[in-house]
Amino acid sequence: MKINGLGFLRIGLKREIKKVLDQYKKEIINRTSIKEETKDENKLNCEFEIHLGVGLIPTNDFSYYD
Repeated sequence: MKINGLGFLRIGLKREIKKVLDQYKKEIINRTSIKEETKDENKLNCEFEIHLGVGLIPTNDFSYYD
């Protein structure tokens, strides 16, 4: 039997993405920096779900904000 995941936390496990977006809103960083800071987040989410035994991982569940 396969386990299905319904999605993953979009702000990061330790709110990393939210912190980056807050910096962008305060004009501390630009859009390019957002992409650089979050480029591995989707990959890490998928790897974590695989590690937990999720066999049916949804695609396109990565977003910069809910």
